[in-house]
Amino acid sequence: MNKAVILLAVAAVVFIASCSSVKEPAFEDSCAEINRTAERNNCYVELAVSLNITEPCSSIADNDKLVESCYAKVSISAVNRLGCQEIQDDKIRSYCLAKVAGVRAELPICENIDNSDWKDICYYDVAEATNKTEICGNIVWNPLSDKCYDSLARKINYGAGCVFIKDGDMRERCFLAVAISTENADLCNELDIKGSGWTCFQKVAKAKRDAGICGLIGVKSVEDNCRRVVNDYIAETVNST
Repeated sequence: MNKAVILLAVAAVVFIASCSSVKEPAFEDSCAEINRTAERNNCYVELAVSLNITEPCSSIADNDKLVESCYAKVSISAVNRLGCQEIQDDKIRSYCLAKVAGVRAELPICENIDNSDWKDICYYDVAEATNKTEICGNIVWNPLSDKCYDSLARKINYGAGCVFIKDGDMRERCFLAVAISTENADLCNELDIKGSGWTCFQKVAKAKRDAGICGLIGVKSVEDNCRRVVNDYIAETVNST
């Protein structure tokens, strides 16, 4: 075999190898033919989310925020925190991580969030997902922290969680709701006895159909009225059945 033939054979092998290494497109670009930039960009976002891949996001033109938002939507859809960490914008990255953490119920993800608002939301979502009241204590913004304790106390009938609510009215409503749902008259003692407390004992007595609970009120006139209301309620429910 002469030198020319050998060189041709080598060239053929190299050509075939290079052809085989060419990657197929990651997606079929059905958006490229759209003329208007805004519509084409939205098309790429929808395509990325529908295919659960980030490649179409890089085709978005003249809108860096939308590119990052696209990455966030795909990462959330794929429940992929690593995809979130590729996002440069602080708020969008934090939003992405918070949503992924909520779905995955993974508290450590919240620690990697820079934006304080989204970090609080992350803690709230993970607390809800795991039914762990102690996570509410990580929330800095008091109104959201209170909502977290209140929501979980009602959800899992955990009266002790109401104690940590800073807003007085919300705390009392929380104790009242859990006392009635659990038929636990002891929780009524956590309330202002002349206000919600009396109502609490009466409602628990009705829930348990036990007028004797009215005796815990400690004021005879109020106790007598409580017994009358509860006994009338018991009589009505018996007659209706």
